[in-house]
Amino acid sequence: MNHSRGGAQRSAGPVISLDIGGTSIRGGIVTDGARPEVQLHHRQPTEAEDGGPAVLRRALAIAQNLHALVPETRGISVACAGVIDPADGTVTSATELMPGWAGTDVGGALRAQTGLNCTVLNDVHAHALGEFHYGAGRGCASALVVAVGTGLGGGFLSGGQLVRGAGGLAGHVGHIHHPAASGLRCTCGRSGHLESVASGSGLTARYQERRGANDPNATDGAAVAAHAARGIQAAERALRVGGTALGECLGSLANAWAPERIILSGSVTGAGDIWWQAVREGYSASAMTPLQLRPIVLGELGDDAPLIGAAAMHRSNA
Repeated sequence: MNHSRGGAQRSAGPVISLDIGGTSIRGGIVTDGARPEVQLHHRQPTEAEDGGPAVLRRALAIAQNLHALVPETRGISVACAGVIDPADGTVTSATELMPGWAGTDVGGALRAQTGLNCTVLNDVHAHALGEFHYGAGRGCASALVVAVGTGLGGGFLSGGQLVRGAGGLAGHVGHIHHPAASGLRCTCGRSGHLESVASGSGLTARYQERRGANDPNATDGAAVAAHAARGIQAAERALRVGGTALGECLGSLANAWAPERIILSGSVTGAGDIWWQAVREGYSASAMTPLQLRPIVLGELGDDAPLIGAAAMHRSNA
């Protein structure tokens, strides 16, 4: 897992935690203890289209506000979209969901502003750590955690440790090739990737392409799910195609890694029965027979998962 550290203070006690994603920036104070909790929640739109410097200013403002409210905080942890340099917390690469985000020195900016130790890791890696240790993965030896939101990413944990991969790039589940996405341009600049049909942004784009003249507009995956619940066929089809594709890719990943449990989290998991049925049918069609009974479960921590996971990593590195 990716992290950066600076300063001399230890992190025992409450930690400021931030989650900088493509749709929103969340922050809170994560308590210490066997079952951490998030207090003093702050949230605001990322407005990623404004560019990296503007997004960083918003994150710094939330951190500063939380530090003023709880000055005894002993460190800052960040779950951050993009590929993170483990040495200093700089974003080394980001997709088009976060234009101008690559090159942003998140860790350095927070250390300079607060003087506190700072740990930065990828947002879905943090999400996976939170769910594995404190949520739906408790008691498991291994798990695959996939966050299906505006984008789509994952983390594989074995023996309690996150598999980082070379350069911290492991877990890019959304950038697995799938035939349903054939010819579709992905946010990473390639084509044919799962994210283009299975993420919230992918579901929205596919619905917008197929909706009839009298079908309502949709600006996000939640709207697509709402339209599907009303029986709008283009929305139902988007959920079935995206859910099936995700399930098939989960089956392939299970064939390769054999996780004890598969945990799904993120906003798209609230899309309803049509989506969940499609995911499970896709998984059943793809997973080998010995893996058919591996449970696919809903995450327990919701939006708090990356905040808690990032704080846990910060404390383990203090």
